[in-house]
Amino acid sequence: MPADARAAAELAQLTRRAEHRATGVPTGIMDQLCIASARAGHGTLIDCRTLDVTHVPLPDGIEFVVRFVASRTLQGSEYSDRVAECAAAEREIGPLRDAAPSDVGTLRDPVVRARARHVVTENARVTEFVAALRAGNYVTAGEVMVRAHRSLAADFAVSTPVMDAAVEGLLATPGVIGARMTGGGFGGCVVAMCERGADVEGWKVRPVTGLTVSR
Repeated sequence: MPADARAAAELAQLTRRAEHRATGVPTGIMDQLCIASARAGHGTLIDCRTLDVTHVPLPDGIEFVVRFVASRTLQGSEYSDRVAECAAAEREIGPLRDAAPSDVGTLRDPVVRARARHVVTENARVTEFVAALRAGNYVTAGEVMVRAHRSLAADFAVSTPVMDAAVEGLLATPGVIGARMTGGGFGGCVVAMCERGADVEGWKVRPVTGLTVSR
């Protein structure tokens, strides 16, 4: 791992530990690693097992818009339950990172099975989304975002009616190619992939490089 990538990974791990101590919620490392590793004009593909990062160039014809929908806090939410449910699945079939849909089908508890199904299919969708971006296939990339949101709502049960309505509203907006909730769930924000210049209400994502910390 290059020195700059190693420094970003160390910073991400440090800030994740700080979040755990401050909130008591067993959050992941996506936010921290993406913030520390970002490269302007690129998507950030992360490997949560190795903390390796791949920068994926974003096509010139699209932009991303983030819309705040509803306030929430992960403390007191079912976020920790989802972590526990995924851990229960892994005790039966091993790491979900390595599991196949056929493995998920062997899980006995229907709730645990649904949670694992989301994780396994979402990993596949990430790969599909990256391939679509690299090929400049915006339509497929947008469809992947929609499928991801529906899985988050149905299988992972972390969306809300208000979040679902926001996504559907964005999808009905001219110039929007795809939309989904983002973050830990139970409120927060939705993100839309749009044709560049589309008139879509929200925060337009601007190119920015990663955060660094000086000692």
